[in-house]
Amino acid sequence: MLMQSNFPRVGIIGGAGPMAGALLFQKIIQICQKRYSCQADADFPSIMLLSYPFAQMLQNPDRTQKTLLKEQLNECLFNFLRNDIEVAAIACNTLHEFLDPSITKPRSFLHMIEETAWMLKQNQIENTLVLCSTTAAECQLHKKYFDCQYPSQAFQTQVQSCIDQILAGKQSKEDAQALVNQLNAYLAEQGDAKIGLVLGCTEFSVFNEQFPLLLNGLDTRFCVVDPNQIVAEKICRLVFKNK
Repeated sequence: MLMQSNFPRVGIIGGAGPMAGALLFQKIIQICQKRYSCQADADFPSIMLLSYPFAQMLQNPDRTQKTLLKEQLNECLFNFLRNDIEVAAIACNTLHEFLDPSITKPRSFLHMIEETAWMLKQNQIENTLVLCSTTAAECQLHKKYFDCQYPSQAFQTQVQSCIDQILAGKQSKEDAQALVNQLNAYLAEQGDAKIGLVLGCTEFSVFNEQFPLLLNGLDTRFCVVDPNQIVAEKICRLVFKNK
């Protein structure tokens, strides 16, 4: 007889890129261990990581690609429903632009950008800069949920180049230092302001794990906000709501 877990089943839509989904999975496990004292295998929730090979989305997808992305995302959500997933999230910011509002989702679907907006409001972080894909910047995806700024066009070109390097697994300390230099220059133009630096592409979550921006010279007036971490924490709160 199979032992049934009392925890809701968790689903992660990954693959955009693959390491970002794996990192969200890892963060959930680490929170289970550190905050909820999980040790035995049965202490952890069932987690389905669906790493899907999505169509190109990061730089100006055309109409055909946008339609395909919606269909691919719908396929992932249908897969979750077939597998009785109750708590779900997408480990990618840009993909939220292609969510079909009419599609049936798992009971507790965590919208990464809405969760980020809620965290910013709770912590009274009003001045924010978002590092994200060119697609997300051009459609102003994050601005639909909270007030924010995006890099200049020249700076965005560097941001996208860094994302491409991370996706290829070729990121380096030099990339971190170059990004930090650009960010600090941006901050210098803002006077004495403190700024929430939103890692609005989950590739930057991967990047920041390996090369923490604050340890590579990022001005401490930046408050680094990681949506991947925010979602991991919310998933665990839902899973362990009675613990």
